Amino acid sequence: MNLIGVELYTLWFIIGFVMLLIELWVLGFATGFLLFPALGALLTGGLLYGGLIGDDWLLSVATFTLLSATISLLLWRPLKRLQGESGPVDDRSSDLIGYRFHLLSELSPTQTSTIRYSGIEWRVELDHEQPSASIEPGSLVEVTSVSAGCFRVAPVVNRPHG
Repeated sequence: MNLIGVELYTLWFIIGFVMLLIELWVLGFATGFLLFPALGALLTGGLLYGGLIGDDWLLSVATFTLLSATISLLLWRPLKRLQGESGPVDDRSSDLIGYRFHLLSELSPTQTSTIRYSGIEWRVELDHEQPSASIEPGSLVEVTSVSAGCFRVAPVVNRPHG
């Protein structure tokens, strides 16, 4: 069937690839929201191209719906489990380790602070290995680990020389 000057299978391929591009560039494959319908659209286009389903608009929409739902049911749990396995990485090998700065606000195990570094607003948290005391604003701290958008810091202790 020729719809708006384009074969029906071509239209499903275009819809599928556009959804994949949106999922990749806009959503960053973080949600999977468009992944399942995109795969359903691509498979529908493939079935139409291969002649495995009739060249009918209503049949192709029904096939798309059924395939998208089936793919969602089959892949949702494995992809969710795969996504959940890698939590925030506590990077202790970053070049930012050892960076020192003065706190702008009080920092405690329950209260975070922020700092602008290299044009990015970073959340500042007390290092998990530090005693649970608070650190006053203006205190010198040192980055001990880094994760996505977050510096974990410890107070700099002045040690006597010699």
